[in-house]
Amino acid sequence: MIHKENIPTFSGNKIIDCFPRLGENVLHLPRYPKYEDGFHRIGDFNYYFQRSQQYLTCQTARFTLLGAGLHTLVEDTVVDLSRDLPDYWTGFFRSNFGNQIGELIKYSGHYGFIDIVAARPDFTVISPHPYDSAFVPAKQYYLDDPTAVVDVNCKGKISKISSHALLYETFSPEDFASDEWKGRWDLPFVIKITQPSGGGDGVQICKNRDDILSAKKKFDGLEIKIEPFVGDSGNNYNVQVHVSPDGTISFIGGSVQKVSPEGKYGGNYFDFGWLPDENLWEISKEIGENCHNRGYYGVCGPDIMETPSGKRVFVDPNMRLNGSTPFFLMQDYFKSHFNRPCMESGYFAHPTFTPAELLEAFKSELESGELTLTGIYYGPQNEDDKKKVTRIYAAIASEGDPEKHGFIKENLAKKGLLSGIHL
Repeated sequence: MIHKENIPTFSGNKIIDCFPRLGENVLHLPRYPKYEDGFHRIGDFNYYFQRSQQYLTCQTARFTLLGAGLHTLVEDTVVDLSRDLPDYWTGFFRSNFGNQIGELIKYSGHYGFIDIVAARPDFTVISPHPYDSAFVPAKQYYLDDPTAVVDVNCKGKISKISSHALLYETFSPEDFASDEWKGRWDLPFVIKITQPSGGGDGVQICKNRDDILSAKKKFDGLEIKIEPFVGDSGNNYNVQVHVSPDGTISFIGGSVQKVSPEGKYGGNYFDFGWLPDENLWEISKEIGENCHNRGYYGVCGPDIMETPSGKRVFVDPNMRLNGSTPFFLMQDYFKSHFNRPCMESGYFAHPTFTPAELLEAFKSELESGELTLTGIYYGPQNEDDKKKVTRIYAAIASEGDPEKHGFIKENLAKKGLLSGIHL
């Protein structure tokens, strides 16, 4: 195991710390771009994302606790933890995270952020991917050249940012449609679109002909890549490093990801006492350095998988704030409750409680640190449903004993806190 003193560690505890030198006028739009049919677009920064608007809103909520130094844009169904709750709970969040909580700017409707950004042309915008310039002007993006984000998140170019990339081959939409891959690739394999995408939406594991037909339908007109299906691999690591504007690379944290058999992201397991070994750190550092060389700075969260033979391979870039980033920034809080915090993060929901009722029902777990949330969303189950559901982004924490951790998780479920966004 590599020694801690040999790894530069990131010491920030707010989102703005990941983006130094931006000044005070900063808007944080913490959601992936998603465009409905009928909206005018320039087409300069494409992003493939097929999740629901509820998912997008939950996504913004997970960054609401750590926005000091910037203005975080959220839909009005997101709860402001420092203002919208009963006095006890606003006091709880202010006392524990007072120097980390920032200003929320709420907007109505899924695209209300457009008017807010337009009214502040002198503000810099941080988002996980540059928006189409008809929505957010490219000149307001935090990087001088927003195409750097597109470049480092292109799955068809990952061999340019790491010598440890998994072997792959790209195909034009026409070549994929006409089965040009036959004779070169045997099933099973994985199909990914090359353009940036999120949440596993641009991925299809292909084990038979029906899977290939499904991929052709989903990814019609898009360039794709084919890579080997690793199968029953070892750990699937998400190692987060910070790339500073001057190119300094530091370790933020690492976790083992939960991924479904269909390739969908399902949360993370992480241990604050964990450090990458020398091989894993060198791969992560190489990726961070190459991203900086291509004009990028901020958070890099590469996915690095272990093959059945034990080899580590780079499979997905994730050059943006990741779902587990907030918890790494909250290390001091967790370490005040546990000697060696071990956690499982993800989305959770309660079918009947309002946010205030949920907090009261899980008061003991919240006060002990066994349940720690970074955001709450209280909105409809779907676009046509008037019933509101409370959803949170949270971590279940313990000292790492599997039996104790399982008991905490089971007890939360018995009390009605269910894993996932949809009930």
